[in-house]
Amino acid sequence: MSDEYDSGDENLDVPTEQKQAPKGVGTLSVGLKLSNEGKKQKDEQEKELLGDETTILFQLPNQEVKKHSVNMGRPIEWLKLLVQKEHGIPFEQQEMYIQGQDAELPNVFCLQDIPSIKANSENIIIVKQK
Repeated sequence: MSDEYDSGDENLDVPTEQKQAPKGVGTLSVGLKLSNEGKKQKDEQEKELLGDETTILFQLPNQEVKKHSVNMGRPIEWLKLLVQKEHGIPFEQQEMYIQGQDAELPNVFCLQDIPSIKANSENIIIVKQK
């Protein structure tokens, strides 16, 4: 019996010829360029899906007004997470209302679902703490 083992496939992962990268371009920089192009494409798709921007003026329980630019495709629950993160009001203690309206905004609604919220303008949302 021979100790030699010939799978015939041992060189499958080895290129048959070495290709030289253009001068000054390494494989890492090529990979980063492709990665950045993929990220840019993903960001453009996300922006398209989320729609136009609008400005939300959050009137907080302490009567402070805080301004944020957000996309019309963002749901109310996302806005509540933003208020929690930026202004310290716990998500579960928040109620949000459109200025001049009595109905609480449901978490599942997106800004674009609310007729009184207009893109590319300032919109006031009242934040109450339970």
